[in-house]
Amino acid sequence: MDTKEHYKPIYLLLICLSTILHQTLAFGSTPSAKVLCIKKEREALLEFKRGLIDENNLLSSWKNDEDNEECCSWRGVKCSNTTGHILVLNLRGSIESNPDDTKDLTLRANISSSRLSVLDISYNGYSSPAIYSWLFNFTSLTSLDLSGNNLGQIVSAFGYLKSLEHLRLYGSGIQGGIPKSVENLSHLCSLDARSNNLSQPFSELLNILSGSNRSLEFLSFEDNALTGSLINLTIFSSLRELRLRNNLLNGIFHESFRQISSLEYLDLSNSQMTGPLPDLALFPSLKELRLGGNHFNGEAFRP
Repeated sequence: MDTKEHYKPIYLLLICLSTILHQTLAFGSTPSAKVLCIKKEREALLEFKRGLIDENNLLSSWKNDEDNEECCSWRGVKCSNTTGHILVLNLRGSIESNPDDTKDLTLRANISSSRLSVLDISYNGYSSPAIYSWLFNFTSLTSLDLSGNNLGQIVSAFGYLKSLEHLRLYGSGIQGGIPKSVENLSHLCSLDARSNNLSQPFSELLNILSGSNRSLEFLSFEDNALTGSLINLTIFSSLRELRLRNNLLNGIFHESFRQISSLEYLDLSNSQMTGPLPDLALFPSLKELRLGGNHFNGEAFRP
């Protein structure tokens, strides 16, 4: 065999490698990956950051320089892999608003209000003016967590968030009641409003939530001051958990109360309820029932 022919494949490989090396030296390294983040949305996040106190430097990745252009990789930020629009903002318990400059605590400027789906700004001690001035522009939200802030009241503008599926308001300083406009939230699956000072009649609250009667699965109003009796829950055909511990219901199972086949967990502990215990036949799917600390008489029974 000809020696030259034997080494020909190796010779061709070396030529290819040499060509690649030459091109690399001539034109520099390969281009960096395309930045997915949308410039206007990145600028809106930076504007938002300027209105915050971040003593622990938790948002240190939020910078306006060439090495941090990709806001989709910033802490708490998730974007669509196809469009680059910001879909998720998770700022849970990480920052506080700047009390001297709350007017800058706004995201309404450039973040696409038709794209943001998940927003968590819980446990930051925000007051309602600092939040409400921009929150209701994000009408595409499906999940919203405002727990651990100082909301004061739930304003009627919550009714604009018609895509909401999950709403957490735990320990957020709410006074009074849930506004009628919340009946517009027809896709709501879970509502957690524990540890507030809600004082409206429970029957009124259920009427307001009737707009989500087919989707609502989890409802918690523990540690509030709700009043009245338990009325018919049958319209909530998907309700699995109802938590009403530590309220002021001071009533009975209303005579209109009918079977709710989906309910698996019911907690009415320490709610000042009276009268006969409920017929467990009303809860064919029930797995856990908590009735302690009330003034029921008789025995619960299942035929």
